[in-house]
Amino acid sequence: MEAALGTRQKIFNEWPLRPLNDEATEFVQRLAMRLAAQYSFNAGGIPWRVYLVRNLSPNAFSIGGGFVFVNEGALTFAENEEEMIAILAHELGHELAGHFCKSRVESAPTSFFDFLLGATPASRPKETAQLGSLPQTIDPAKEQQADRIAISLLQASGYNPQTLLRVSRRLPKDIDGHWVDSIRIETLSQLLGSLPDFNSAPRDSEQFQRIKRMLSSEAPVNRF
Repeated sequence: MEAALGTRQKIFNEWPLRPLNDEATEFVQRLAMRLAAQYSFNAGGIPWRVYLVRNLSPNAFSIGGGFVFVNEGALTFAENEEEMIAILAHELGHELAGHFCKSRVESAPTSFFDFLLGATPASRPKETAQLGSLPQTIDPAKEQQADRIAISLLQASGYNPQTLLRVSRRLPKDIDGHWVDSIRIETLSQLLGSLPDFNSAPRDSEQFQRIKRMLSSEAPVNRF
């Protein structure tokens, strides 16, 4: 807990964050709450807090305790609201899997997490990336677990889970501090293979497109 608190304080001190009452921040916060409300394992018990980082890289991060940080670049990269939801679902997956608190996984019902955290072969060893002054460990096995839970979240919320695969395929392969490789894409394809694809356009909203335009029109922000 002390480590998570230290990480959080370092982010608040060093990262350029948008205000909490900012329209874009409030919008993404509502999307996250919409997803969490559908989860069957007490997702509502987590005090979810979403912050927007003034960074142009299409990325998002979670650090435990319900804290999720989404780069502005993730919103401008997403083609529609459904893709933004898919990006958020992956980060909520890390939180709900207990990747920042071992006891949370151990206290979960075994039969439930056997599927969501089930055996998925890691594609490569853990790696360490640097986010500003913060080191981050990239664990392929945990990334795959987060994808499993993200699929469950998207299904429960009525979104097309195939969107997670589509947006992952479009992500640049050199995002700092995140894991995108061919084996993750292959694993996602296998997980989604038995699920139907929706025969309709991705869900979107005028507010999301307006926020995208607003962020795109603002002055560029240097990467931290």
